[in-house]
Amino acid sequence: MSSVTYRSFRPEDIPGAHALSLEANWPHRLADWQFALDIGQGVIAVDEKGDIAATGLVWFYGDSVATLGLMIVSQHHRSRGIGRAVMDRLLDLAGDRSILLHATADGQPLYEKLGFEATGHIYQHQGDVVAGGAPTTAPRALQTADLPAVLALDTSSFGAARAALIRNLAKAGEAVVIEENSEIVAASFRRPFGHGASIGPLIAHDLRHAEAMIDHWTQNTQGFLRIDLTSHGEALGERLAERGMLRVSKVLRMVKPNRGGGDPLKKSCLSLVAQALG
Repeated sequence: MSSVTYRSFRPEDIPGAHALSLEANWPHRLADWQFALDIGQGVIAVDEKGDIAATGLVWFYGDSVATLGLMIVSQHHRSRGIGRAVMDRLLDLAGDRSILLHATADGQPLYEKLGFEATGHIYQHQGDVVAGGAPTTAPRALQTADLPAVLALDTSSFGAARAALIRNLAKAGEAVVIEENSEIVAASFRRPFGHGASIGPLIAHDLRHAEAMIDHWTQNTQGFLRIDLTSHGEALGERLAERGMLRVSKVLRMVKPNRGGGDPLKKSCLSLVAQALG
């Protein structure tokens, strides 16, 4: 059996990782890998030729929560335990944090053996947008002065602080908020991703505000748009379908409880940033 070595994921590994994602028919661009690595850490497996055989990344949100994602094993290196070895190293990096991930059917048995428990589903909607009417409650653009309030809203919604992620999202794309009585009560982000753009997170305590933000983004977007709804946001599926964004998959959400307890996600978190990033 040929030898495989494991090391930290470096910026120069992005082209090789991108090639693996293309092999797996994932939509990620080089820029999407760069965005993920900028705020995370990773592990890669390298074969005897120096080619990347597997990848995996981890993102830390405070001292209590982490997410795992972008785990790929090349089709030429499967059934050799490489994926498990990468996973073990990512778990070591995460330490005693509670760990979240979104599992394929193939990966679920391994994750269950490692102590992960099912906690809900993620509903992926995507498609070429069909513009609808103007939102009944018009969101406004995020301003720099809004960031502290939006960070607090995201922390209370996601269940852990992730300031670096939210700040990078604001730089990478666009964001809107809804304000009532001088308080920001809803927020959502859109950024370039994959075949077009992606919405997330979408945070709102009132479903009407979430619908208004969907109307805003679909009214002002041409082309392909994706959103990953949480179990709390599943009710938005019909409106998304009306806008041309059909449900294309249902993915199992899993947590390995530890310092952060179980799944920290609150009802106001209606869509993820991405399945990898949470």
